[in-house]
Amino acid sequence: MMRSLSRCGLLLLMWASLISHAGTISTTEIVSQTTSAALSCMRWMPVGMCFWLRCSIYECDVETSIKVGHYQPDAVVSSYNELGSNPWTEIRSILGAAQSSAATGLLGSLLAVPIESAGNRTEGGQGNKDHRNLVFRETDVIGHPLGSLSGVLAGTGYLCESETTSFYPYFMSSLD
Repeated sequence: MMRSLSRCGLLLLMWASLISHAGTISTTEIVSQTTSAALSCMRWMPVGMCFWLRCSIYECDVETSIKVGHYQPDAVVSSYNELGSNPWTEIRSILGAAQSSAATGLLGSLLAVPIESAGNRTEGGQGNKDHRNLVFRETDVIGHPLGSLSGVLAGTGYLCESETTSFYPYFMSSLD
């Protein structure tokens, strides 16, 4: 009896670990992971000094400020197997249907290859003797959710403003 209970417990643990690594992530989780890792990953450090010569009609003054170096998240890059199944849940719900309809609509009529083969393993035909497999992945590059917040923090002088816009799709391999 105890042995079967321990087997059930082990199976339940394995099943729970599979569920937790299902390959999806939400905006809340991205923001949470970014903020929790910000201090260790940002690598904010003074790298120099800036000198500003401010002159008026009567005199000139030299003002100084610290020049800092740091990393900040600009984009979220997702790579996935199936067309329209981005692991970022909010992006998948917004852009997934658009990707699928664009691929099956215009692209489907232009290409001789079935669209369903995108993002999966593709093997050579019967006459192919080299036995190579090709694996294609769909890839999206979307502006980081906290990218717009850096503009607010840039006013303090301790961070630079991000060059990206939050949630803006910079690259979508299905539409490129």
